[in-house]
Amino acid sequence: MMRVLFSATMILTLSNCAMINTLRTGGSPAKALSEGLDSAAALKEGNAKCDALAKREVPYEEETQIGGSVVLALASKSGGVFIEPSPDLPSSAGVPDPKKWGGKKPNPGSGPKTDLNLYVNQLGKYLARSSSRPFIDWTFMVIDSPAPNAFSAPGGYVIVTTGLLDKIDNEAQLAFVLAHEIGHVVHRDAINQYKSTKNVVCRVVTVGQTATAGSSTPLERDFTTLMNNGFDFSAVGGEVIVKITDAVLDVIMKGNERQAELNADKTAFEIMVNSGYDVKEIEKLFGKIPDGAGWLTPHPSNADRVAAIKKVQDDFTKEYAGLVNLDTLKTPANETQLSIVKKK
Repeated sequence: MMRVLFSATMILTLSNCAMINTLRTGGSPAKALSEGLDSAAALKEGNAKCDALAKREVPYEEETQIGGSVVLALASKSGGVFIEPSPDLPSSAGVPDPKKWGGKKPNPGSGPKTDLNLYVNQLGKYLARSSSRPFIDWTFMVIDSPAPNAFSAPGGYVIVTTGLLDKIDNEAQLAFVLAHEIGHVVHRDAINQYKSTKNVVCRVVTVGQTATAGSSTPLERDFTTLMNNGFDFSAVGGEVIVKITDAVLDVIMKGNERQAELNADKTAFEIMVNSGYDVKEIEKLFGKIPDGAGWLTPHPSNADRVAAIKKVQDDFTKEYAGLVNLDTLKTPANETQLSIVKKK
């Protein structure tokens, strides 16, 4: 309903602006009316293209481009990737010389931070094999942030914070965290958020182009270029990528809708069972992490999530009675890898 009211308001506003401008410059009322109707028609046509864009399936190449951009933005807003400095870069050099390092990927330094990232990445890829998207280029990493959280971005990017790792007791609990984020990628939750973001930006650009009778700002020109090039981000640079990336990141950090979270929990449960991890550790983890529910947030409470997982477990036990014994699943401890964040 709000979208209809917004569109109707914008059509009337743009029509009136076009009519007033024509009358002010000495144009006839008939011409003013005609131009006002043309503006309304152009806005309607532009919004129809935006809606079609939001329904368009996002190809994997585009998914990885926006996902990588989101991860870089998230890392830049925190303490960065939790990894040892590269020995390839002089410690006194500060920012690497782009002429020397442009396009190159320096090797990370050896040490406990790098080992932790390697461990998380290996565990995540092992779990992703049991998902419905096992063949995409999954990337799991740790970022330095005291806030206990985990995120997923389009393209198979999964991030867990040092603050959350500090609360994790064993590998089974970490497996649930990573499998939950894998669930969001599998269900394409971030992709749907990205598609909605593109629709919003598209409508803003459409209003601007209609009001000025053509593309005039860098944002409008870059967005038009993106649309004409199948949203290949290498075709443009600057403002439009930043705006789309920040908008997607903002939605991701606010959390998913209630049902999306419960669906990801169910997928995580299934991945844990298929990978051999003790699902009883899920409830223990929820007793250690902050409650996700709050005022004006769609995120379910920890109690609701635990209750939903118990229902999933009951249904699973009935369906696979005699075939799978959940009591035989493992709870491996990994104090060696996790101890580094507990010492911070």
